[in-house]
Amino acid sequence: MTMNQAFGDSARRISRRTALGLGALGLGALGAGALAGCSSPAPTPTSGSSPSMTPTPSMTPTPSNAASEFVFASWLLSDDASSAALQEAIDRYAETSGATITTATYSYDEYRDRLLEQVTGDEFSGALHIDSAWLPDFAATGRLAEVGSLARGAGFTDRALLIGESSGNQLGLPLTNAAIGLIANQDLLDAAEIVTMPTTLDAFDEALRALKDSSADVVPYAGLTEQSRLHEMLVWMQTFGSPIIDGGTYVIGDDASVQAMIWYKSLLDDGLIVPDMGRDAARSLFAQGKVGFYDDVPAARDAVLEADPDGELSEAMMPVPRPVLKADDDSHALACGQLIVLVDSDASSAAGEFAKWLTRDEEQTVAFFEELGLPPSTDAALNNESVKQDSFISAFSEKITATAMPSPLAGYAKHTGMEAALAEQIASALHGDASPSDAMKAAGEAITNLMV
Repeated sequence: MTMNQAFGDSARRISRRTALGLGALGLGALGAGALAGCSSPAPTPTSGSSPSMTPTPSMTPTPSNAASEFVFASWLLSDDASSAALQEAIDRYAETSGATITTATYSYDEYRDRLLEQVTGDEFSGALHIDSAWLPDFAATGRLAEVGSLARGAGFTDRALLIGESSGNQLGLPLTNAAIGLIANQDLLDAAEIVTMPTTLDAFDEALRALKDSSADVVPYAGLTEQSRLHEMLVWMQTFGSPIIDGGTYVIGDDASVQAMIWYKSLLDDGLIVPDMGRDAARSLFAQGKVGFYDDVPAARDAVLEADPDGELSEAMMPVPRPVLKADDDSHALACGQLIVLVDSDASSAAGEFAKWLTRDEEQTVAFFEELGLPPSTDAALNNESVKQDSFISAFSEKITATAMPSPLAGYAKHTGMEAALAEQIASALHGDASPSDAMKAAGEAITNLMV
């Protein structure tokens, strides 16, 4: 089978349990223009808060004197594979704190748009579970409460706190924290006689060529070339030294971003990456043992292993820090995760007590990890033996998430339009319709016009 035939294999369906933790970086676009022309009723409450489990002392929240009724919304409650773990946590909190919690949910595909309209229309009060990529959209409503007092000194990692920041304000408490980083198939690297994991771009290029030479069936790097995902190339531009945004000015079109574009196109021209590669296809090919490197979030691991036809990939699947331009450069990765945000209202104090417990309590956050495989966001949970025993998650957290940063576009209300404009120009350069220099200049101009 040739590389092109391998690429043509249909992607396996990613399990919903795994998709819960992928976020916007891993699931595909959810958002551009989603609210236009929409009319959304309030979410229908799904269930009450009757207790289902006796709490252990370390999982007992501290009761608050604040008003004890609020709404908590999460897309996890709409999915059979994940709802039980979250509902048990809600029930534990309700039993021990005396709070009355009404839950609300929609499927993941419609959740953001439905809840965003409710928040905008002043029809929701309480706590919201959101993807970190959605924070600018909810922040733009002006209705989110600042939660810095709940976040400071609470044991969250510095990188986890960053995904909850917007315009210098802490608007979200991180429930989970991960990143999108490189994952390698060690078995394929061994077969290609790649002795050392590449740490620089020069070594990475050499490794990709060795993988290509080792087998016609192998895609050396399943780098994303499908247009809807091309904005993620920001991280390679940062690797080449572009600040992306400098002093509030968008600088794509600088020499570093152009050099990154030239390099990425050379990978395509040399057959080291292939056309029209999307996330699901990359996962599927990796599961089949046909990809040397690809980019993903750590929670995708379980779905990839479930799709492994031979059941031999577990030991070979290795998180890899992104190669750097020069040996003393910092490795780059795009941070992502899930947040709890509070809608500013009479209920925000009570909802804040719940959000604080849900995101910070060590036993609760470890239990959430054990049930759903989502990397926690506190130092205590990451150092818990149950989490550390998961060598893949621990390695990913230490090698990749620990240096990850949110997308430079994440703080802008029109970030989805910016991403689309960048992706369009990258596609133009990859297809040979524009030079890398002209494409990056056009991207910079388009995005500058969207900066507000």
